[in-house]
Order: sequence, then C-alpha cells, then structure tokens
Amino acid sequence: AKELVATYYERRAARNYYMGCSTGGRQGLMEAQQFPNDFEGIIAGAPPLDQTGDSAYHLNWILRSNVGKDNKQILNPDRLPLIHDSVLAACDATDGLKDGVLQDPRNCHWDPGVIQCKVGTAAATCLTSDEVTVVRKIYTGAVNSKGEALYFGMPRGSEDQWSYLISIGNPPGSGAIGESLLRNGSFFDFPGATYSIMDFDYDKDPPRLAVMERLYGVRNPDLRAFKAAGGKLISFHGWNDNNIPGDAMVDYYEMATRAMGGESATKEFYRLFMLPSVNHCQYGLGGGEVDWISTLENWVEKGIAPDSVLAHHMISEPYPLIPGEPWAQMARHPLAPTSFDRVRPVYAFPDVARYSGKGDATLPASWVKAPRQSSK
Repeated sequence: AKELVATYYERRAARNYYMGCSTGGRQGLMEAQQFPNDFEGIIAGAPPLDQTGDSAYHLNWILRSNVGKDNKQILNPDRLPLIHDSVLAACDATDGLKDGVLQDPRNCHWDPGVIQCKVGTAAATCLTSDEVTVVRKIYTGAVNSKGEALYFGMPRGSEDQWSYLISIGNPPGSGAIGESLLRNGSFFDFPGATYSIMDFDYDKDPPRLAVMERLYGVRNPDLRAFKAAGGKLISFHGWNDNNIPGDAMVDYYEMATRAMGGESATKEFYRLFMLPSVNHCQYGLGGGEVDWISTLENWVEKGIAPDSVLAHHMISEPYPLIPGEPWAQMARHPLAPTSFDRVRPVYAFPDVARYSGKGDATLPASWVKAPRQSSK
C-alpha cells in the first residue's frame, strides 16, 4: 500500500497508521512487536492475544462446563437475565450511579450461590445447584485437574452476552467457533472433523498448542523497538467482550508495563482503554463508539497523549446535538453515526470514570477520573 501511494502521488505518505479490531487487533499488536517500523501509530482493539488458548481455554471451557451428564445443556439463555439482574443489584452503584454499567467489574465479587434455590423456592426465581456450578466455572475460567488456572474467566456484569457461549448445540459444541478452531488451527497435527470439545485434555493437551501459538500469538510484552522507532500504540477492549475476556487484555498490558520499565515509561507510547459494558469491538450499554483515529492523530502529530477518550452510546433515533460542545463534533462527521443518547469519558487504564454525584449523567462533564479500587 505504501508503494502504491508513492507511485500514484509521486511522493510517500507523510504518516502511516493502522487500525484493526479482533483479528485486526491481533495483527496490529503483531506489527508493533515484530515490524516496529511499519507504522507511526497503531490502534489494536480486542485482540485474541493467544488465539489457540482462547479457543481451548475460553470458548470450549464454557461450552464444556455447561454439558450435563446426560449430554444436555445445564444453563439455558433464559436464565441469564436472573443472573445479570442480581449482579447489577449487588454491584451497579460502585461507580456512583445505578445505570446497568459496571465501570470496573473486577471490583464486583458477587457469587451465584446467593440466588441458589432453597427448599420450597420456585425455580424461576433462583438457580439450581448445577446452574450455580456452571456460572462459577464461567467466572473462574479454565483450570486443569489440579485446579491450576489456565486462562481467564468472564467478568461479572457480562451475563447478557453469554447466550451463544453457553449454547452447546447437538451434539455438544457443534457449529461452535471454539470447536472449529481446535479442529482446524490450534494443533500442528490437525485432529480432524470428528474432534469434539469433549476430547480436549486440560492436563495433557496444553503443550500441544505451543507450535501454532508461536505463529498466532501476540503476547510478547517487549515493545522496545516500537517505542524506539517513535511509534504510538492504543489498545481498547470491551469488558463485556464474549469472544476474548477483558482480563486477557489487562494481563498483557500489565506484562508490557513491567517489561517496559513501569507505568510512566509505558504510557509514553502505549495506552489501554477498557470500555465498560462494551461488547466485542463495539456496541454495548456502556457506549462503544469512540473516535480512535483522531485520538491517535493528536498523539502522533501534536504530542497530545490521550488521558481519556469519549465513548458514545448509540441509539436508533437522532439525538439533538448541543452547539459548541466539543464532544458532539464527532457525530457531525459525515461518515460517523449521528444518533447517540449519552457520552462518557473512559480513562486510560488503570484509572476509571466515576459519576461526580451531580449534573446530567449523559454528559461527560458529570464524570471524574478515579483510581481503580483494589479488587481484593
């Protein structure tokens, strides 16, 4: 693409930027790690950092956790609102506002046992013991037979995104993305079309993932060459992402922070934004529409490091713009959606937004930056 631009315009592009999400986010991180001179700025959203592990330890773990001894589904999607509502009742107000959005779900420690059925309780208002076990496994994430953690679980508050994760199909796992990846991409020696989610051995099979993970994976935290080249990197991830757990993104950023000499040194060129109640790449109650391109341009070209971004929650009906409000400018862009009902700041990790307690909660001015509370 660079050569085509240079040939057509008879001069090279002044800047080269990259933006991608999901697989595109993984490719963006691979550029920063392995080809640090390709781009001056990279936006890498919701990347499957270890794609083979994500299929075996996340997608398939959840499916397997929901298969009963009779090969039938234990937890059904119609039970998810009960779980989600109970989580919100316990944790929604921790950011100063009850609005269905958890700013940092790691501060929520709700346990499904609080709504387990008691003798004489109607099942519609509570969970069976088997359902409670499934929910706990989804929160905890994959472990081996010794109870050693292999991957990250889903965060509290994401239950409204579990429907396709827990739907096991007939036979269990049929048509599932995770099962397809295990059959066709996770192992160097492909196990074939009959391979099932039930065949994966969480004790013996993890080492077999290593060869393909060397090709797919982007968990190398050494970004010294990219920083030395003057590059700027922005990652974003939705806390309610049902394809890749948000904690996987946080774990990588924290590894990079340690490898690069601490938070201050890392933030000179790399910022992470965890979007509350946002799904895979975009959408969600928290507001997943952000003008990432302008944010990156301002950092690379003007030296304005992004301490926060503005997340727009889109709706179907036009929302009247307020003349003179800077946060409304993005909606006037001819290629951008123009319909949103609120805008909130999202601060660079590890800081979070908190409602100030006064003012219109749909406006960014009513929110303030707060350090992340301890998750312990």
